[in-house]
Amino acid sequence: MTMDHVDANSEEMRGIDGDRDLLVIYDLATGCLGAYPVKSKCAAEVLQSMTHFAGEDTIKSIYIDRAPTLIAAVHGMPGPPIVHATNIPGVPNTNGIAENRVEIMVRGIRVMLLSAGLPHCYWLYAATYYAFMRTVMKIGNESIFAKRHGSDHFKGPLIPFGALVKAMPSAIHDGRRIKFDHTLQPAVFLGYIVNPVVHGTRSSA
Repeated sequence: MTMDHVDANSEEMRGIDGDRDLLVIYDLATGCLGAYPVKSKCAAEVLQSMTHFAGEDTIKSIYIDRAPTLIAAVHGMPGPPIVHATNIPGVPNTNGIAENRVEIMVRGIRVMLLSAGLPHCYWLYAATYYAFMRTVMKIGNESIFAKRHGSDHFKGPLIPFGALVKAMPSAIHDGRRIKFDHTLQPAVFLGYIVNPVVHGTRSSA
């Protein structure tokens, strides 16, 4: 596994929910790519993201740079110690896989925002959507989703990012609805809720 941050730490790039950075995690064994918008680069947020990405899987080894927060998060993972290698400062090739996945993610975010016609502040939704779609899309008879979950391919609907859909409002906003309005209201589709990998049960997103 590898992971690295995409730095969006500027006022003009702050996400609509206040996120300032993006942690990109990549599973070398299956090709699964994870995108985790975070408020900061602190070890607690990295650890939470790693735990979600791993699910019930055991992380055996990881390649990271020498950022103290990344190292602290690796040491904080529950279970057996994780073998990890760090890159050499100033020599990008020593962390080439992680940096390559960061570049892929950045390009994917640009395409998602452009295709949906959404402003930059929606980058966090574009990131998680792009990572999920890379996982579920079938190439021939194979998909990363099936490899990662040890199951069939993703069976849910594939909805374009930014598509106009009808959805049931959350209880927080449902009070704005007029009494006889339809329960389904127009909405913009921003992505899927992705659960951690749990083997032996039906995976959902």
